[in-house]
Amino acid sequence: MHTRLWEMRKRIASHFSLVESTPECSSSTLLLDILAREKSIDPTTYLKQAISGFSEISELISHLVQKQLDILIELSKSQIPIAFWQHKGNAQPLWAAYDVLTINEEFRSLWFVQDELNVFSNIERYWHLPDGQEFQLQFVQLLVACDYPLNRRIPKSIKRMAVPHAMYRPEIVREHFCLSRYGFSFDYFLSPVPLNQSNIPKPLHLPADCILHSSNEFTIIPAGYSSFDKLYRLSSNVPLEHKKYIIFQLTTKLHLDFTDDEIDVVLMTLCDAFTDYTILFRPWISESVKVPLSSQKSNFEYDKSQSYHKKYSQARVYISHALHPSDTYRTFSLATGIPPILHCFKPRPNGIHDVPVIYSNNIQELVQAVHTVLSDPHLYRTKLEDLRQQYVANPGRTAEHFPIYVKSAINSQPIPGSMSVPVVEIPKEIPVELQWLIAFCSLSNSNARNRIAEMIKNENRSSASFNFFAFLSNSNESFKLLYRSNEPFVFVKHLLGFLLRAANSINANTPDPWRKLIAKHMATDGAYLWTMFIQECDDEELLSATRQTYYSALRNPYLSKYVLQHSKMAMLASDTHNKDIIKLAAPLFPEESKTVISKYMAEGDYDTALRLTNSYLEGFPSDAELHNVAGFCYLKINQPDAALSSWIISIMCKPQDSLWSRILPLLESEPEPSRFLNWAQSCPDRLPQEKRYRVRLKKLCVLKKIPIGSLL
Repeated sequence: MHTRLWEMRKRIASHFSLVESTPECSSSTLLLDILAREKSIDPTTYLKQAISGFSEISELISHLVQKQLDILIELSKSQIPIAFWQHKGNAQPLWAAYDVLTINEEFRSLWFVQDELNVFSNIERYWHLPDGQEFQLQFVQLLVACDYPLNRRIPKSIKRMAVPHAMYRPEIVREHFCLSRYGFSFDYFLSPVPLNQSNIPKPLHLPADCILHSSNEFTIIPAGYSSFDKLYRLSSNVPLEHKKYIIFQLTTKLHLDFTDDEIDVVLMTLCDAFTDYTILFRPWISESVKVPLSSQKSNFEYDKSQSYHKKYSQARVYISHALHPSDTYRTFSLATGIPPILHCFKPRPNGIHDVPVIYSNNIQELVQAVHTVLSDPHLYRTKLEDLRQQYVANPGRTAEHFPIYVKSAINSQPIPGSMSVPVVEIPKEIPVELQWLIAFCSLSNSNARNRIAEMIKNENRSSASFNFFAFLSNSNESFKLLYRSNEPFVFVKHLLGFLLRAANSINANTPDPWRKLIAKHMATDGAYLWTMFIQECDDEELLSATRQTYYSALRNPYLSKYVLQHSKMAMLASDTHNKDIIKLAAPLFPEESKTVISKYMAEGDYDTALRLTNSYLEGFPSDAELHNVAGFCYLKINQPDAALSSWIISIMCKPQDSLWSRILPLLESEPEPSRFLNWAQSCPDRLPQEKRYRVRLKKLCVLKKIPIGSLL
């Protein structure tokens, strides 16, 4: 098929004087092939007929799209039209869903492919809409896709349903996919795992430009995973004595861990050690790997087929070098009841996996691990069967439920067992920078935050907005921008400026939930940025002006009480990572700082109380009471010199005779007390005023020959 398409593409490019690789050539090629298949034009002469009479390729494409649309509408007259949207290369998960609905007479399944290089070989009747023509999908009632993001030109009125790529762990489905992938583009997500109804994700607050679907919620359905079902069904039907494969699968990023020669050693060893079994080598489908020397062995098989199910159902052992959370190892082990083997080419500590895993760190351990699995076919089987019920939704019955979910989605009916996450649209009247900041702050997942940064970049928003979110999301791209910059301070200044403009735009019309989100961000990531700014800034005037702007944002009456709440939470935490927040909060809320210190002192935790006190003093260095507290804590942890120094600083900040009741005993036991009194000549007003303390101090001065007796 590809040869025919390439020939057509060449003819079209030549007729319109275009480069063959242009998207327009690709689209017109696909459309012509579709119309020829549908006998809409004479297959023998359609190419010449179609392109003659058009001077611009855009005219040809519009004409072909309309002819295709007429066919699609006619096909969908008596059935519910469902679009299966293959806009990237991964078609397997989508095909399984397509396969189920194709045999259901109630639905008309329409497979759309967006690039002739990705025409899926299992699909004989596909369709195509070029970029810019997606609005023609309006006749469709539901769009099913596997990859994200969807093209924003697809009409919002069409309900969207996402099918999963793999058998993911429950927490990944909830956090990673709901937030960072599908929640932006889809109304529904068919989760491969059961849902924990007590752990509902927080609402998504998104600008209108970010929401590509029509509903005000994103619904997660515990649907199951059709690829698992297929392997589960096939494997159950193969008797143990007929399972003769030992699988060695590579994951992607192949050459980060080992070389082709090391792969060959493993495969040769397995072939020689297990002659009664076929060693099936399956590299990652998108990776190019040279055919290994072990291919000369009679019990070796090299597998690059699109589907792994048939061979894997006949496997007794599964080996891989990396067990990614979304990898096939989970599908294999949960479907077959066989524990996977993780072979580490380089020594590394055992990871934490939610299914039993057998480790090997060298070739001898690998051979032993394979013997272990082969000798005990029931090893971990009971455990894996229990985990199957825990980790797999509707095991073996995904296809049975899928048409029900589709119909419920089309009719906007509730789906039993599903979980809905509210999607709140941020009004366009709110300043743009504040819109993006609210969206960013509503997401706890770094991948989701990266998604916001990508959207800003794709929408040609200001680079400061993109850099800000990408930077705080730990985006590699933004960190590269920072480190490649000749002026990293300018970069940080722009990020901080974006944050301050957004925070200062909060007013009485900003809803309370959004104020809380921004306040939390100001008290965490904002403190981190502010610390970086202080470290880099050598312009005192700029530093002073920015400090005023920053504290003005924090004292914003519509924001300050929530900043205070989050700062208190940080103060109560004993984690040293909160130091930036503490330094930020102390100048603004000194009384709250002292309350938190008192709490730790009352509990006898003087180390924590002292650490927090010293952090607060960095932001509020002239507070006599805090220095007094620091001295008391030092004394409690047996550091009398530090205690004495803190109390002397305290009386220098504010005269206080009562403190001399603590200072004098330490001075009297000190071998050289004069080193703590070298300030007295210049600050005599800080010496004690009460007679009892003056007499006692004068006696000490005479005894130790300290030349300040005349001042008392």
